[in-house]
Amino acid sequence: MKRFILWLTLGTTACTGIRQADLTGCWMEVLPPETPYEQGMVLNDDGTAESVGMATLKYQGWKKSDNRIILEGESIGNGQTISFSDTLHIVRLVGDTLTVERRNSQLSFVRKSKEDLALSAQPSDSRPAYDGFEWVDLSGAGLKLRVQQNENIRLMVDPSLPGVVMVRAGDAYPQKEIQLFDLKNNDINEVISTLETMEGWDKEQTCKFKEVPSKRPGVRRYVMVPDGEYATRINEWMQKEPVPVTCNGWGVGNSGNRYFEVHDSRPDKALFVEIGQDAPLFDENSIEFTSENSSGLSPDILYTLEGVLCMGHEVRSFKPDGSEEEFWFVDKTGTLDDLYDKTTGGQKNGKPVKATLKVEYNGKWDDGFAADYDGVYLVREVLRLE
Repeated sequence: MKRFILWLTLGTTACTGIRQADLTGCWMEVLPPETPYEQGMVLNDDGTAESVGMATLKYQGWKKSDNRIILEGESIGNGQTISFSDTLHIVRLVGDTLTVERRNSQLSFVRKSKEDLALSAQPSDSRPAYDGFEWVDLSGAGLKLRVQQNENIRLMVDPSLPGVVMVRAGDAYPQKEIQLFDLKNNDINEVISTLETMEGWDKEQTCKFKEVPSKRPGVRRYVMVPDGEYATRINEWMQKEPVPVTCNGWGVGNSGNRYFEVHDSRPDKALFVEIGQDAPLFDENSIEFTSENSSGLSPDILYTLEGVLCMGHEVRSFKPDGSEEEFWFVDKTGTLDDLYDKTTGGQKNGKPVKATLKVEYNGKWDDGFAADYDGVYLVREVLRLE
């Protein structure tokens, strides 16, 4: 059996105070989202080690020496087994995120329990669907994730946010669930600067970001928390009763949950994720960035369109500006009838009005009056009629 030493030349960063016990666990390497496999290492407290997702590499033991992790094992391939030793230099350890440097390139690992690892390897969703709901895929605007839906409630991608919203029959407008923010300088604090420019932002609610552990490889998680005198007032308030939101609705209190994420694959974007009091209608651990773009009209996208709308006897038509197509529409907000009559001064009198709507494409219907149109839009929000 041949034996050689494989040295990984690594840079150094101050990492004093890290004990061997701090490094035990299952460490999964942060890989690009599209990577079809997982790989990592298990460092057991008895000094044994295991490799994860590497068929030709078998770790057997490990130890910490100064700021180094020394791994020993066997490389199996080409009909021979070769013993080896890897020396990894620790750059930093923050909670469940371990960073090392290999040949002048930094690698990140995230600690997961073996139970989490087993679950992540299964194709099933992270939890059962609510009664009457089913899990489906949702994609658009550079995002993809798993969501639950039934015939009256569903999640859609809204490029105008951009983000993901929930639409329900009878609701006058969608409810925001996920929102994307640009980080021009790859700094999470840019989000606060953006929010401060929004209408209605109360600048007396001073806030800051606090990093919290993330259970997702390659994802950093932050919560927005009160700061300064505002924090003092909120803390006093929370001693008396539940405080579900802080920081103008973007921060956490002592009830409910919401946070921001920055993915290593897209450091120029921050994701706001609204969890609320109960488990949401989306799998928060399935959210990924994607370069896939939908072609044509997609039922997953909530479109914001301007055009001409008419309502009359056996007529429900909407023709988007710049399009030769005309669509039958179904109002899901419960508000459009009254708004149309108020705008035209009559009752479904067939007068054309300029409209800005948020609509869901429902395909081509083959029966009823809708069959004579190019397709059907479900109206999810009326932004303007004139």
